[in-house]
Amino acid sequence: KGAVRFAGRFGRLPAGAVAGEQVGVAFDELAGFAKPGLTAPALATAAATLVTFLQGYLVARGLGLAVGFWTLSAGLAAVSIASLLPVSVAGIGTREATLALYLAPRGLGMSSILGFSVAYFVVVSGSLALLGAGAWMIRPSESTVPAS
Repeated sequence: KGAVRFAGRFGRLPAGAVAGEQVGVAFDELAGFAKPGLTAPALATAAATLVTFLQGYLVARGLGLAVGFWTLSAGLAAVSIASLLPVSVAGIGTREATLALYLAPRGLGMSSILGFSVAYFVVVSGSLALLGAGAWMIRPSESTVPAS
């Protein structure tokens, strides 16, 4: 059922496509998780992802890079996935390689890509650190609150 919907959106699956059937089963199982209580977290995740893409776009604009929002967002989505590989610390290296593979064919030079990658890492990590610091100041963990 899910494979048929998926194939209808993106083309036809070859007859006897085992991978397509597995994708369909995965979609069917995911549909079973769709409950009203997941709407708010899903919307919050989508909003956070959009903010991250916007941060990346603003960093690119600030550096004077000629790259569109959607092009950069697709590259940053690939970076997000590649950064999950357990081959480096904080995705350093995998982020740069993924951006190079994605943005170099679109006309950006390696120095621009590496500069953007470092600036993006600092901006995203810095904003997360500031949000975490703010949350801690509002409600510090009980282990750090002095006993009265």
